[in-house]
Amino acid sequence: MNTIEHDNEGERILRSPFILFTQIFFSLILIGIFDIVVSLSMNFMALENSNNAIFSYAEQFFLGSLLVQLIVITYLFLKWSSVYYHFDGHELLHKTGIIFQDVQSFDVKNLDSISFTKTLFGKVFNYGNISLHFSNKEFLLRHIPHPECISKRMNHLKEQGEASQN
Repeated sequence: MNTIEHDNEGERILRSPFILFTQIFFSLILIGIFDIVVSLSMNFMALENSNNAIFSYAEQFFLGSLLVQLIVITYLFLKWSSVYYHFDGHELLHKTGIIFQDVQSFDVKNLDSISFTKTLFGKVFNYGNISLHFSNKEFLLRHIPHPECISKRMNHLKEQGEASQN
């Protein structure tokens, strides 16, 4: 899964796929725990009633659970893929949303400094956060793959912008 895409207008940077996989993993664990609790209660009811209708409910519940899992995975993927950063050398755009897209724009020329951090998992799976420090605010790019490369690239673009102004 490529998280940095190049096009004619610049680079599109998606968040790390590790974040998507961990969200899916923990969501499926929670759904699985719920499934186990409900199926145990259905088994208990089946022992008391010895009614075949309970097994029909169990089958319907299983199919419903699969549908819920599919919906959760689809939602998490769409949420992950709809948050990205785009920069073309002059400005950085933070875009969010599928239907209603929100765009924040940051001029690279107004950038004071760039720093990045990695957590333990970030070091293992090669992702981190990049902090952009402007004169009046700070903006955090979260869960970025290869943050050291991207921060170097942004520093380079910032220096090119400063050189072209002089």
